[in-house]
Amino acid sequence: MGKVIKSFYEGLPEKLKVYGVDNKTYSLKNMGDGFMMFFKMKKTKTKHFPSENHSNISLTLLKEVDNLLSAVEEREDILKELQLKTVITFLTDVYFYNVESDNGYLDSNSSKGNTGPIIRHDILGRGVDFSFRLEKFGGASHYCINKMFYHCIEKHISKSNYEAIKTSKMVKGWTEPQEFYVLTNPKKIESNKSTLTESSVNDESIRVELLKYYLDKLSDNTDTVDIEGVRSIILM
Repeated sequence: MGKVIKSFYEGLPEKLKVYGVDNKTYSLKNMGDGFMMFFKMKKTKTKHFPSENHSNISLTLLKEVDNLLSAVEEREDILKELQLKTVITFLTDVYFYNVESDNGYLDSNSSKGNTGPIIRHDILGRGVDFSFRLEKFGGASHYCINKMFYHCIEKHISKSNYEAIKTSKMVKGWTEPQEFYVLTNPKKIESNKSTLTESSVNDESIRVELLKYYLDKLSDNTDTVDIEGVRSIILM
């Protein structure tokens, strides 16, 4: 599993560098049973948002996340009953800062044995907190994305395998319901339908939106899905 994540972490900077992403600000943070990866985009000359560059970066990132999760999901011997959750956000008004490693002066990336302080990056801001809160609504059947990331891929989403569902939920730390989107498709829901129908799923989840979308997509093909069964779950 570590090799899969390492390959993603080391390969993504090169794929995004062509779009002007600052490959010196990549950082990977372990967060208990998950991890957070972030990077800083260079300022663009245009004031229009999203620019074509923003869209290219976002679509490339979505594709690479897809590839990562496909590789991870192949390791069923490790995952077992673990349900992966994925959140992708585009943030502004956040603060990047450098932190020198507490592990001393060992450059683990140096093949020549050179040593020096390891400078790691971290990030602060309201948007970071929002990204963490969206994890609550994540699941194996979909990705959660914020509005800014959605706007980056909105005109190009047909190039991906996904469709976006807009939703609004109460998010801890905010006094009003917050809008965000979930990216999904019938295949992902079909493969993970059991996680949406478990009685343990709380009422604050987005299972209703996902199952209604699933019904709309498959209602014309009643031979392959138990429409009434799914409908009864939605209505219970």
